[in-house]
Amino acid sequence: SDSSVKQINVHVRASLENLLDDFIIKNDFTKGAISKGGKGSKSAELKYLDFEDFTKLIALAKEKINPIYASSFMIYIAAMTGMRFSELLGLTWDNVDFEKGQ
Repeated sequence: SDSSVKQINVHVRASLENLLDDFIIKNDFTKGAISKGGKGSKSAELKYLDFEDFTKLIALAKEKINPIYASSFMIYIAAMTGMRFSELLGLTWDNVDFEKGQ
């Protein structure tokens, strides 16, 4: 949908600005790009997981946690805490208290 495309676009552009500021890349490869999503909206059934699928996802994410890859860890933490995507991206190891399990 348009809103999903716009949301992804915001994240890509923010990341791109950081890469440009840090001189990791030289050019804005999105300059002049037009992002356009579909007009239709998904039904609630397609937007959300039911409880059975949610529990399968969490079990798989927990099983696949690997310190090299963040995606499974992020899925698990999001499901257990309700954190938003931007909050997950802001987490660092100093936010974790291993002694208290928090």
